[in-house]
Amino acid sequence: MRVKDVPQDNDVTYEGEKKLCYALDDEGRFVATTTNGWSVEATVKSLAWKKIEDDLQATSRRLLTGQASTLEYFMKLRQMDPSLLAQNMNISIWRVRWHLRPRVFEKLKPSFLMLYADCLDIPVETLRSFRGNTKLNL
Repeated sequence: MRVKDVPQDNDVTYEGEKKLCYALDDEGRFVATTTNGWSVEATVKSLAWKKIEDDLQATSRRLLTGQASTLEYFMKLRQMDPSLLAQNMNISIWRVRWHLRPRVFEKLKPSFLMLYADCLDIPVETLRSFRGNTKLNL
């Protein structure tokens, strides 16, 4: 994209700020330039956030019916998947997947719960007792 073609849709995407991006100048070199928003980007971001919110609501319903553990809910809240959580915990992905089972999760030792809570940046008690039906203040 050329510098003159960088979108300037005056969108609320950046809340009045500008975003740095790179484009080609008249001599064909990449140069830093700014944009104050692009409506297509704003649409895509809102669709992505809608999908994340829908997934969290579905997980919350599964949590209420005992089909999901609170670990699964908070993993999704932090936009992680089992692989990323396993990497951050420095444990096997299979171990994380095993702990996603509600009955297994309920039997985890407090020391292991503390490691998950630290990784997910939530209080241990919230990780242990959240049931998906209350508003969180994290």
